[in-house]
Amino acid sequence: AEFGAQGMKREPEVISNVAFWPVDEDVLVVCDFDQHWQQADRFEPVPAPSQGTRALLEAAPRERLQGAGRVLDAHCGSGAQGFMALKRGTEQCTFLDPSPRALRFARFGAVLNGVEGGAKFEQGSLSDHDTVAALGAPFDAVLLDGSFLPNPEGVASCNGSAYVHGGVDGEHALLVLCGTLNKLLVSGGWLLATVLVHDGVARRLEGAVDISGRVGCTGILWRGTRMATHEFVLAATPGLTELQRACYTRGLYHRTG
Repeated sequence: AEFGAQGMKREPEVISNVAFWPVDEDVLVVCDFDQHWQQADRFEPVPAPSQGTRALLEAAPRERLQGAGRVLDAHCGSGAQGFMALKRGTEQCTFLDPSPRALRFARFGAVLNGVEGGAKFEQGSLSDHDTVAALGAPFDAVLLDGSFLPNPEGVASCNGSAYVHGGVDGEHALLVLCGTLNKLLVSGGWLLATVLVHDGVARRLEGAVDISGRVGCTGILWRGTRMATHEFVLAATPGLTELQRACYTRGLYHRTG
């Protein structure tokens, strides 16, 4: 126990450096305050909603989520997509993320938004067969905020999920998801996703999608706004040295031509 100057017992103080972000009139998400990038030997922060997060929240067809039986929020992060789905009438949403910290934030957010009764949480990645099998029956819709950054040549080695899950070209998470749609989506199900990639993504996705036995599945993909390469590099490489930034730029040109 801890005692003050007057000998009276003092309650412990608990300080948590988090931020509460409104993403809709009645939906809040919780994220790490002013921490967007992982630093060496530090925990991986749960980032604030990105441009892709907001785009998917605003553009996802509400009628596809109203009354949906089961929805998967893949790479859920703070849980924004799943909370909105549950608020819109989805019966159950599974929140999936490889980060235990993200899932703790999502659990707290579910209680904060009063949707914990329809929420289920799973730690893991869609690239792991056991994780996919543990998700159970196929979903009516799969949501993916794929706002992951390309990491050519692995230059950004400690910047967290924004780079790790994007792979060399920023598309890794989405391509992995597309390769498992035959197990994840019911016939007639919907894939709703955002991605920060260059032109040609639709063509590349056609080679990644495996929907054998699934008839009439629909995918809607929102892409980020065009940005000059030098502007993108400056925004995407905080904390890197000039040499690392030069290697990153060279890798981008090599990947995109």
